Amino acid sequence: MSILRAIMQNHSYCFGTPASETAYIGEPVYAGYSCSMVSVVDLLGLLRESFGVGQLRVPAGRFLRRARNDDLVILDDIGAEKPSDWVEEQLYVLIDVRYRMLRSTIFTTNCTMKQLEGQIGSRPVSRIMEMCEGVKVGGEDWRKRGIK
Repeated sequence: MSILRAIMQNHSYCFGTPASETAYIGEPVYAGYSCSMVSVVDLLGLLRESFGVGQLRVPAGRFLRRARNDDLVILDDIGAEKPSDWVEEQLYVLIDVRYRMLRSTIFTTNCTMKQLEGQIGSRPVSRIMEMCEGVKVGGEDWRKRGIK
């Protein structure tokens, strides 16, 4: 989130205020770049709940549309989901769309690349490795500060 904040602060002219028109399902239209932070676990949960309903329910459809199309997306905590063929397929499709559209994507994970490959498969990880420059962030878990 701090990366997105820094981008917005340093390039505020690239981001706008809501226009009077609205997009699909009442979402405001913004001038400039569109950005979002999506919890991968939440997104997959919404998609899973949507199956069998016919059409994607509004929250799942909105999350998925933003995750696919926003100019910059942070896919948070990838690799935290329970591995399955379905998870691998859903993440491959999402990552591949962003890869082919040359969309800026930030991935956060607690996994090494080898662990991530075990969680989501080699094809999505291959695209992530080509799309991104890895930055290892170390240190103690700040959520556990003060616990002894």
